Amino acid sequence: MIGEFFKLLLCVPLIFIAYKTYSIYAIRKKYSHIPGPKTKGILGFYLGNLSEALRYIRGGRLLADMMLDMCNDYGRVFKFQIVDKIVVFTIEPEAVKEVLINQNFPKVPEIYKQVGFPYNERYLGNGLLSDTDFGSWQKRRVLFNHGFQRNILLNSIDELNSKIDMLMMRLRSLADGKTRINLLKEISHAALDIIANIAFSMQVDTINDPSNELNHYVYESLKGFYRQTFEPFLAYNPGEWKWLRSYKIIIRKLRDIGKRHIMKRLLYLQNDNYVPDDILTNLLKNHEDEKFNVDNMVDDFLTFFVAGQETTANTLAFCMLEIGRNPHVFDKLKNEIDSVLGSKSFINNDDLAKLTYTNCVYKETLRLWPPIPEIARISNKDLNLNGYHIPTGSWIEVSTYVSGRFEQYFENPHVFEPERFKYDITNQKINNYTYFPFSLGARNCIGQNLAKLVGRILIAKFVQNFEIILDPAQNFGVIQEATLRPADGTQCFLLPRKN
Repeated sequence: MIGEFFKLLLCVPLIFIAYKTYSIYAIRKKYSHIPGPKTKGILGFYLGNLSEALRYIRGGRLLADMMLDMCNDYGRVFKFQIVDKIVVFTIEPEAVKEVLINQNFPKVPEIYKQVGFPYNERYLGNGLLSDTDFGSWQKRRVLFNHGFQRNILLNSIDELNSKIDMLMMRLRSLADGKTRINLLKEISHAALDIIANIAFSMQVDTINDPSNELNHYVYESLKGFYRQTFEPFLAYNPGEWKWLRSYKIIIRKLRDIGKRHIMKRLLYLQNDNYVPDDILTNLLKNHEDEKFNVDNMVDDFLTFFVAGQETTANTLAFCMLEIGRNPHVFDKLKNEIDSVLGSKSFINNDDLAKLTYTNCVYKETLRLWPPIPEIARISNKDLNLNGYHIPTGSWIEVSTYVSGRFEQYFENPHVFEPERFKYDITNQKINNYTYFPFSLGARNCIGQNLAKLVGRILIAKFVQNFEIILDPAQNFGVIQEATLRPADGTQCFLLPRKN
């Protein structure tokens, strides 16, 4: 009897291996008509192109760089295999339009579950970023849209100027040409304050007091999310269980901050007390759903803080890195900003309209360094991409990072050249489906108008005030965590500008 049991026990892994072998064979056959990199040997059959991906990562490069190389080798539509998954990748403009706009395929649940519920703890939950159910997402997106319209955000331009002036004051205290400054960290503090103030009227001063609890919990929650992404077996390591418990406590405390702020505002509204006319107030006033769920509100509250701070700060840190290593760009910026603004410290919408080269610098930064390098969707119907049949249920990826570095779309793609975004009779407008740093379609970034306002005002004020000298030891590498960021965080020395 015992012998029979052990025979049965030995059969289980064999059955599992047979099942996985057949399922991998079937999926490889299903996509065999699409070009892509070959796999090598028996390990290649089971692991696909995982070894190539790991080689790029270990070499300090991004997975998106691997996609770019594969595009050059196999064309604008190709496939690759990671273990038992086949991914169809495309940068064909019409295919990008089909996936993101015409079909509006849903997000990949496996990816966004990690964002919403790391280690099965509710973090961003079912927020605007992580909700993969289009119906429930759309209901909440409609409620937020009004508050993020450009004309509404312009009402907050006083607060934007004020917060960015506080950052400039902080940087001036360090601008002696000798103090090494981590610009990513400094800008990140300002971005958190701006989002807290503009969206939720929370008065925090992370610029001067980065130890405040909101910044601490946001920072620590992101660290844990990164670990989940790059250490997938961490939860099974008993040596990490103590850290895991503390991480979950941090998430709960962060969510509690959001819940308390939301419930306090709701109480003020119910009692007809004065409330600021911000995004949170508009959301609560417009929320007529009888099944109002405060946890869903907290999901969106945290999404704005975490995603908004991360993407804004990283983009501007890359921008400072580029103008630091391209002095001719910095000189052109100074000429334009001095001409338009002079000694004027307050920047309004009319000023921004005249800062055309500044806008080009911001756009060029996003071309080379988009916050999210790849966008993944799941097809819910059969479709044709550039002549290739793509079956229902396919994992499809598009990438503004790869499109932005593809020579057929952008001349000298690895050169930082803001002039490429100056539209005139000699410069053809860039195709929307080769440049989409804020995504495209219904699920584009809701905060893009705020990000653009903050970005251009901050660049202009920075150039007005400082000369930048990059640390000679600056590492120009890039790290991909939730978003792309400079590996060293833009280490530099600042000097006050001599006007």
